[in-house]
Amino acid sequence: MARCGGVTHENSPNQTIVCGPAGAIAEVVADFRARRVICQVLPFRSGFHTPMLAPYLDQFRGFVQDMVIHPPAVPVWSATTASVFPVGAREVRELYVRHLVEPVRFRSLIRNMYAAGFRVFVQIGPGQLGSLIDDTLGDDDHLTVPANSSQRSGLDQLRRVAAAVWVEGGSPDFGALSTIVPPVRTRSPIKLNLSGGSVSLGAAARGLVPSRDTTRSTLDDYTADFPLAAELDAMLRETERTAVAVLRAASPRPAVPRTLRVSTEKPCPICWTTVSPSSGRAGRTRSTGGRWCRRPRSSG
Repeated sequence: MARCGGVTHENSPNQTIVCGPAGAIAEVVADFRARRVICQVLPFRSGFHTPMLAPYLDQFRGFVQDMVIHPPAVPVWSATTASVFPVGAREVRELYVRHLVEPVRFRSLIRNMYAAGFRVFVQIGPGQLGSLIDDTLGDDDHLTVPANSSQRSGLDQLRRVAAAVWVEGGSPDFGALSTIVPPVRTRSPIKLNLSGGSVSLGAAARGLVPSRDTTRSTLDDYTADFPLAAELDAMLRETERTAVAVLRAASPRPAVPRTLRVSTEKPCPICWTTVSPSSGRAGRTRSTGGRWCRRPRSSG
């Protein structure tokens, strides 16, 4: 293990991720497989959560210095320290940078949260974090439930989550998930960018979430300072227009009735006719499609 970059993710008792140069990783994989340890090389390369990223931290430090740090409304836990995030803005910025070069201690985080009294874990967005939590806590009394499921609509799954939390002694607001009683917001929402796939609530949730203004992109807030954001915004808008055009072109169209009129008095425009001089009768004709056909008797 010392030959590679080291552990980047301590996910659960049965899942650990290491990172390093390709040659060193190949040696580690061969060694593990010789010991009958299941392992797989991931289809991407990244130096995040290892000291290999240290030479590139200056740009991240500059970015985090411009961030406005707000005090949390609820305790936020860090997977770097496996404990609650600090409150001070300077300490938060320092931990942000540490997170880039230190391992993700997800297993220790879950164990420490459990020791602090947490028993219900709701996963927001797609992924399989729930299985890592189950692997970590084992037979210890706990509940893991995803807020998104491919087996049912988004709104139905949220109702399932609310019911599960209620069974565990929680007090979810079922009215917020009703299409009859509109939810009442007590404070402005906080937008999170988790770099995950979109979650659809389905047609049943129409009216619960206010419509988003599609004429303005979130990237517009950054185009003045980051030219790359402007290029990316333009590319995404063009991609959207192209996708809509392709989908419209591929949509099934109603059949248009067509009428084919055949006349035995006028010559066929796609065939040529050979006439026998002796009999005055039409011989075989050949169409432009390469097939033989027979024409009616010719008058000449």
